[in-house]
Amino acid sequence: MQLRTTVVGHTTASTARILGVFEVGAGTARLAYDDGSGPRSLDVALEDIRPFGRAVFALAGLSASANVRYALAAEADVAALQAPAAMLAGGARSFWLLPTNRPLRVGLVSCNDLTSKQYPPAKRAALWRALQQQVNARNVDLIIHAGDQIYGDERPHGLLPGEDHLEAYRRHYVNTWTNADVAGVLGSCPSVMMWDDHEIYDGYGSNDNDSSPDAQFRFGAATQAFEDFQVCVNPPRFDTGSYAWSFDFNGIGILAVDGRRHRMYTEHRVLGDEQFQALAHTLAALATKGLKHLFVVVGTPPVFVPILAALKLSEAFGTGMTDDLRDGWVSPNNQGECRRFLLMLLNFAASSGTQVSVVAGDIHLGSLGQIDTSLKLGPSATSPRLFQITSSGVARPPPSGLESALLGLVANGASMDLTCPDFHGRLLPLAGSPERHVLTHRNFAILKACDATGNGWDANGNLWVEIFAELEGGIRMLQQSLLRA
Repeated sequence: MQLRTTVVGHTTASTARILGVFEVGAGTARLAYDDGSGPRSLDVALEDIRPFGRAVFALAGLSASANVRYALAAEADVAALQAPAAMLAGGARSFWLLPTNRPLRVGLVSCNDLTSKQYPPAKRAALWRALQQQVNARNVDLIIHAGDQIYGDERPHGLLPGEDHLEAYRRHYVNTWTNADVAGVLGSCPSVMMWDDHEIYDGYGSNDNDSSPDAQFRFGAATQAFEDFQVCVNPPRFDTGSYAWSFDFNGIGILAVDGRRHRMYTEHRVLGDEQFQALAHTLAALATKGLKHLFVVVGTPPVFVPILAALKLSEAFGTGMTDDLRDGWVSPNNQGECRRFLLMLLNFAASSGTQVSVVAGDIHLGSLGQIDTSLKLGPSATSPRLFQITSSGVARPPPSGLESALLGLVANGASMDLTCPDFHGRLLPLAGSPERHVLTHRNFAILKACDATGNGWDANGNLWVEIFAELEGGIRMLQQSLLRA
């Protein structure tokens, strides 16, 4: 049975989750692996996720921080499967478990639109090839996928007669993740993921008719496909009503909120009260762990552009950006939840001493920012600073024409109120960017909480950001430090 694609998901120093997607959904799948202790295997029954078969493998008790070689196969008859040593000899891949001897190096990607005809096929995944080089050099230990892992807005080409919406979404995943350059990264570096609108359709939750029966029917199909391909290899969920998840490892926490499961602009909702309550409990637990950094994954960044001005310009000129701008945290109907969200993160930072960074995608731009408050919070009555890193998109073409001009008009480094005078955000100048405060070029980022040696912690809690951007002359790395207040 043909293996279509593989994803190495949530890992620790001694555990890993691996997804294998096969051409047929009946039989037995085998994972052969070797962590330095000799070849072993794990068998699971294939699950029928039409038109494909799925196998999810959970490995535990692996050699600490080892390089794990692995190979996957499936057969209708388990007796036809090869022994693990033979499978590995026939063509093994490998990935590294998370390191315990230094701070994690965390990749950040979003907006993987490989369907765009703006680039020739050979160029569409150019940033993925650059990311693979960084993975191979061990400059990336794990990758956060911050949303739009597929673009499910249209039915994929080549659907079989009679395929329904769910099968179409599943084929979107397979068509996207079988691209050789994307598959190379997904199969060689641990990944954790959170969806955004394009796993459903453009602007889901921020359009006026998203609560209609037709929209909700499509949302149900997209949700099942999201569970089939992303949720199954993610860290544990902390909210049963959404897909929000969190984990911590060696001084770094990563927490992803789900900004699509309950989003409905017409009802003034982004996360929803139930997720906020679960988030409060999760942050309280993380506050006891002495984390040095917490990365909070959101679909859209709080600090972007003056949303009201951009909305008016978009509506006046008819650029088709209205749903994207409504997605913004400081759009009029989202401001109540934005205040609640920022206050929770700032209170956590003040009470725990952890540096909090919001990491985001969605907007097809790269940018760095900070969020400050005039409030005195926590036992020491401090005013913490949040970092913000946005990396978008890894394959999606950047804004152009009128859209780019509008963004350039309203994006600047001035301080902006984030829903109220208590919270201030600003975009930081990005050294090497032609646009100064935003980067309108395809990009991905790597986050490092290390000192100059690369192996110890930054003594002041600062964060180094490396943004790899597709600029004239090729892909260049722009490096900048975010300074703790």
